[in-house]
Amino acid sequence: MNVLNPAKIAVICFIFLLVLYLISGLDLAVSLTLAACVFLFNLPSVWLFLSSFAVFGLFLVFNFLSLNLDFIADLSLSSYLLFAVAIVLYFREGQKNKWFIKLPFSKEVEVSSINLLKIGGILAIIFLIYPLTNAYIAAITGYIVFCLVFKKAHGKYAIAAALFFLVASAFLLISGKDKIAEESAVFTYYFLVIGVLQEVVDFIRNPQAVEEEEKTGKIKLHSEKLKSFTDKVEISGKNFHKLIIIGSISLVISFILVYVFLTYLGNRTFSLPKISFTATKKVKPTVTPSFTPTPTLTFAEVTARLKLKKDEVKLAVENGTEITGLAASTAAILREDGFKDITVGNAERQDYKNWELTLKQRDGIVVEYLKYLLNLTTVDTKEATTGAEYDVQLTIGEKK
Repeated sequence: MNVLNPAKIAVICFIFLLVLYLISGLDLAVSLTLAACVFLFNLPSVWLFLSSFAVFGLFLVFNFLSLNLDFIADLSLSSYLLFAVAIVLYFREGQKNKWFIKLPFSKEVEVSSINLLKIGGILAIIFLIYPLTNAYIAAITGYIVFCLVFKKAHGKYAIAAALFFLVASAFLLISGKDKIAEESAVFTYYFLVIGVLQEVVDFIRNPQAVEEEEKTGKIKLHSEKLKSFTDKVEISGKNFHKLIIIGSISLVISFILVYVFLTYLGNRTFSLPKISFTATKKVKPTVTPSFTPTPTLTFAEVTARLKLKKDEVKLAVENGTEITGLAASTAAILREDGFKDITVGNAERQDYKNWELTLKQRDGIVVEYLKYLLNLTTVDTKEATTGAEYDVQLTIGEKK
């Protein structure tokens, strides 16, 4: 058993404060501090692997909701850092196949390297599917893969995910992020429906459990996780599955009532306190007034006159709306057309009505080409002043 050494604790605190002061990123400070704890206290590498997956999952959630916090530097970088340190420690400790970790208020839990690979593969699938589709399809696909890989048919995992997004919605509403709260509420709805459907299917496919309830009047559950609290858990009542279904429906009704109540309050003079989570604004080059593009041409004529080298141009695609995944899907179209150096992100604000195109050099052919390629009717075009980082910067608006 590791003894808490005051000198080691002082070193860990120093690392945390130093990184926080130099980078001003809470996520990086916590990640480096966690890595230092694992090395100083000789903890198994599995803690870093699990932490890496948890941080990467949080990174995906932040992307799904288009949520930016000024005290979070880069969750993806924090995840990669933890994973890299975990790999080093994994080879250092002899490439173990399994670990036994002790959680608070529980017995030891076995974690195998195969399960770690499965979790990493599921996160990778979600990460790859998201730019090609949207956040909802990516999240649901990842959950389906999780159920198939780990052979989990119960809906408790989907319901747990729904509760996570429901709590997130409440905090987002309090902080004034209404649009993002609505996105989180949609995830809550999807996962709650999936969880209830899984419980209904399990209820239909396993009538033996109902017969046992009718005979004994209670259900006996035996699992490794439940054994962490007691060797045998007995739940009284004849309709345990019905209880889950009724509870889930009650949760949906409660959420609707809370939403209506908050909406009603929003229409009144009373308002909840707001906490600002606005990300630090990036300084961008000023732009000159719009210039007039070339007269309308056919797509073949525009393509023939295009002098832009797609594989050399530096292009930025920013989402200027509250709709999740638009920048990623637009970038996918551009990559398929031959553009290679593309940076994807969110604009400083999310209330752009029209699409906006900022060019380093005047070129109406480029404007017309992108309008044809992305099926745009109107584009506000601007010319960036000297010092612009990108050759072409495309900001997505609500209207095409």
